[in-house]
Amino acid sequence: MSDNVKYVVDAKGKPKEVIIPIDLWNKLATSINAEDKKMMSKKKLGNYFGVLKLSVDPLKYQKEIRNEWQ
Repeated sequence: MSDNVKYVVDAKGKPKEVIIPIDLWNKLATSINAEDKKMMSKKKLGNYFGVLKLSVDPLKYQKEIRNEWQ
């Protein structure tokens, strides 16, 4: 199938465009749409978020550990 792909080049021989058969185009378009459907949805994302509960104030802790190496 890839032998039916045609390349359009400029005067320097640099590829500028590609002409492909419609059946290959449809196959590529279908696979791209399938990848879009695999994207993360809010419902799926809900499986990965939560609440972080800390026993200390994060800003206080940050200031304390910055001074450890001095």
